[in-house]
Amino acid sequence: MNGKAMPKIVYVDMDDVLVNYTEAVTFKKLQKPEQAYPQAELGFFSCLAPKIGGIAVMKKMLEHPEIEPYIATAPSLQNPLCYMEKRIWVEQHLGMEYVSRL
Repeated sequence: MNGKAMPKIVYVDMDDVLVNYTEAVTFKKLQKPEQAYPQAELGFFSCLAPKIGGIAVMKKMLEHPEIEPYIATAPSLQNPLCYMEKRIWVEQHLGMEYVSRL
């Protein structure tokens, strides 16, 4: 070992940390009260608005030599395309560097 400390792995949740998940669900339920699972709608996850400051913090963490950031998220059981949509969101907002950290 060369005496350098290993980077600390930091997991950042996607829903309500990087994206406005709850806000989007609430808005969709107001639009369509009969829809029990608005997150099941095609495009729901890929169109989520980013939380203020979230993207900047994630990019800053990539620059920090003592931190190895990852995105922790689980796919929605009601939306079979959820993982793909979250991956698209990550690529669009954080770039390919974070796609492999999803």
